[in-house]
Amino acid sequence: ALIGQFLLDRFPNELGTAEAAALAAQALQQLVKSRRADNLPVEVEQRQMVHICNQVLEKWPERRETGDVAAMLIGTELDRKNLTGAAEVLARLAADNPRRPWAELRLGIASLQEADALVRVEEPSAEALQQREVLRQQALELLLSAMQAPAAEITSFHFVGAANLAQLLNDQQRYAETVQLLEDSPTAGLRRIEQNDP
Repeated sequence: ALIGQFLLDRFPNELGTAEAAALAAQALQQLVKSRRADNLPVEVEQRQMVHICNQVLEKWPERRETGDVAAMLIGTELDRKNLTGAAEVLARLAADNPRRPWAELRLGIASLQEADALVRVEEPSAEALQQREVLRQQALELLLSAMQAPAAEITSFHFVGAANLAQLLNDQQRYAETVQLLEDSPTAGLRRIEQNDP
């Protein structure tokens, strides 16, 4: 982590600096996870990781490594229950970054979970109901974008996103799109069965 930070601070334009900085952020993320598992404070390491991630995101928004650090930042913001912060990170990521669909998928699912949590009380307020609709619309847009992007590999996370998107489309009475998603998309269950996918 120290070498990556050193290269980022002293030689930001040299070949390999983006990769070294991304590795430094990943090392710090592992340290945070390890310390958290041992019930140790993580503020210093997490702050350093966020600092490196922000520098990488600012200097190289289009690189694949930047997508990886953006995913770390989004995960950190979602752990803090800060959807706005996660959305700001996503907005800084280049539209053509290969990791952007994954980030949209993660934020879309989190937005829908937060929307559902708002109305789990006996009598939700009008403000909570309005905020729920805003979050559901945000989730819909993010999940549509993520599911329309080509994916090199379909993961279980994609299936969760597809199920959430199908529910949102169905709730809006967009039945044709729901059926298409469930029958014709790469995440369609029947298609996966036909391909003998475990």
